[in-house]
Amino acid sequence: MSVPPGPNAAGRRITAILYKIPSMNAPLDPISHRVRVSALENETIWRLGPNALEREEILAGGEGATVRYPYADIRALRLSFAPTRADSGRYRCDLQLKQGTLAAIVSTHYAGIASFEDRSATYGPLVRGLIARVAAANPACEFRAGKPAPAYWGEHIFLLAMIVVLVYVLGAVAGLSLPAIVMIKLGILAAYIPLMIMYTRKNWPRRFDPSAIPDGLVPGGR
Repeated sequence: MSVPPGPNAAGRRITAILYKIPSMNAPLDPISHRVRVSALENETIWRLGPNALEREEILAGGEGATVRYPYADIRALRLSFAPTRADSGRYRCDLQLKQGTLAAIVSTHYAGIASFEDRSATYGPLVRGLIARVAAANPACEFRAGKPAPAYWGEHIFLLAMIVVLVYVLGAVAGLSLPAIVMIKLGILAAYIPLMIMYTRKNWPRRFDPSAIPDGLVPGGR
């Protein structure tokens, strides 16, 4: 004949169940993004702290050195599409503080020579959260999208000049058989045309409202 459990046993079961349920007041892990820009730089962890953006540089031996950028001290924030020849999917967030300090966060991680990992899954939430926190802490912050105007138009003038030269050369050698190396270079140039169009569309200079982040400049979903 079994004996029904006493009140102490029942109490222990309830306590065990409650112990397994996480507290609603338990601290959440901060939003973070871990990335290495290049072979010449150390890996860095970016975190959204309570009052500041935190940058922890992982040094030799696993030790870290942390720098904090208070949200209220960030006077300008710029979003851009910043591809390179080896890293065609890189996005970038540039910060300027009141003291003149500059900082930059990128979306891709250096994994080896000419090899980069897409880490937009952590870059996107970090940058969106950063924009919201900076807007709340410093309403006077300037939020900009794309490249600075002088750089943007300078790049396009140079590109237009290269296209004019290319057209002139092709016209001058029309009807002639071009060396294989020239044909290869023309093929490479043609392959970059879609990337150049994307770069132009994403990076035209403008300001934006922090509550309405421009489409296409912060990857990683919402």
